[in-house]
Amino acid sequence: MFLMNKSLSIFFLSKRLKNNDLYSPATTNIEFFSSKKELFNLKINSISAGIDIYETYLKKGHATVDFDNEVLWNTLDEAVELILFWSDFFNNNNVSGVVLSHDCYIHMNILAKISYRQDVPVYLVNSKGMHKVNAPFSLYESRFKNYREYFNVLPTKKKSEAIQWAKGRINARLSGQITDMSYSTISAFQTPIDNSRILSDSGRVKVLIAVHDFYDNPHGYGGMLFTDFYVWLEFLADISNKTNYDWYIKTHPDTSKKTLEVLKGDLLKNSKIKIIPREASFIQLAEEGLDFVLTCFGSVGHELPLLGVQVINASTNNPHNAYNFNWHAESVDHYRGLLLKLPLLNINIDPNEIYEFYYMHYKYTNLDDLIYISYSKMLIDLDESSRLSLDAYVYFIKNLSEEKNEKIKNKMINFI
Repeated sequence: MFLMNKSLSIFFLSKRLKNNDLYSPATTNIEFFSSKKELFNLKINSISAGIDIYETYLKKGHATVDFDNEVLWNTLDEAVELILFWSDFFNNNNVSGVVLSHDCYIHMNILAKISYRQDVPVYLVNSKGMHKVNAPFSLYESRFKNYREYFNVLPTKKKSEAIQWAKGRINARLSGQITDMSYSTISAFQTPIDNSRILSDSGRVKVLIAVHDFYDNPHGYGGMLFTDFYVWLEFLADISNKTNYDWYIKTHPDTSKKTLEVLKGDLLKNSKIKIIPREASFIQLAEEGLDFVLTCFGSVGHELPLLGVQVINASTNNPHNAYNFNWHAESVDHYRGLLLKLPLLNINIDPNEIYEFYYMHYKYTNLDDLIYISYSKMLIDLDESSRLSLDAYVYFIKNLSEEKNEKIKNKMINFI
């Protein structure tokens, strides 16, 4: 359905909902949202669809919401269709379970949310685990917050082995190797290309923003303090002008070109934030006196503290939230307060906490041999394009046997 403009879109969508038996006027506010936050919080027939509409729109190649873009209204239309279709399907069929790869974006999360409302179990399955969930983001909320509890019940010998394993893996990462990050192809800890200084030699506090890809699931862990990464950077650009710090920003070495283009546009134009090369090594930046790194939920949270750099997360919904080696902003006001008093902040880092986290995050809650003979070996055998094609299926089938099939089923049951 081609939507000419916002007004026409709202008219048609509201009409479709009101003509449907499932319409619930008390919980449908399509006609009234006018800001990014209101869109984000939008409910349609009691389903919190705004966050999924927002995330799906970003994934289609948009750094932030533009209410004049017809793609947004087409995405809203998709959400309405999915809500009406799946609500009707559940009302007319006896659904005993739903299996999804993840619970974000409208095509999967709306189905998941309708399942939750109907008390139908949802299983999130990937190559390294299978989780049973019963509420939005409950997987991450229970998983991350319980890392310390899970670790504490391990036998003493297992704890010691876990710490040693994690120490070796993270030290390898900090030496420039790609470890336990299948989505990454280039290390952010490579040996510096030359000796040219990157950071100012001033005596001021040095802050680096480790920017995320604008288009990649900003609320995948349950929601951050801002509606998207672009809005987060707008906030930081404003804060930068109220401080006497040296501000820098860099992308990951293998980030998308579109993200770089946005950063070089007007977003940071009137701020103190300086873009540095994406190839810049965190090793060099730490040696040059980097004090703080700002992220929303990035892996820098467990990497940079080992180099003596403090990390502040723009949310409590991040993988490190059970530990004290990061700062975790509880609200926008709290975040602003932290940023305005950086010279006063100090965390005493316990490396063993980081090693504990690393083990829990990368090994304990991930099964290397759940689906494949070895997931890590598969990453070596198949390049990135092959992993996202039928080649991965063929690779799996070639290594499948009746015995392996039984092991997969038993491991899934035990894992859940």
